[in-house]
Amino acid sequence: MECMNVFVTCNAMTFDVLLPSRCKYADLVEIISAEMKVDKRTSRLKIDYDVGDNVAPMNMTNDNSLMFYMELEKNDLCITTYALRVEVVKMSIQNLDEVEQE
Repeated sequence: MECMNVFVTCNAMTFDVLLPSRCKYADLVEIISAEMKVDKRTSRLKIDYDVGDNVAPMNMTNDNSLMFYMELEKNDLCITTYALRVEVVKMSIQNLDEVEQE
């Protein structure tokens, strides 16, 4: 199975993960959450990356945005150019209630 090496930053922490070539967004969230020991019952991840040249950071929110990122990353020789930036967002009580009802 082919994998892609991706760098992830969150606050002062930087680490790398190996993403399978057919990785889905939910898999990415699972991999990063496990590495950072994030409790997905009370928190969610906000993932983005910088493409430079006066362009706003690109948010990663679904399989399509992950596929776009993986193509961009695959075609760049410097593996640290598009490091993922992760923010752990604590869910409010209202959001927790909505998750429990699903």
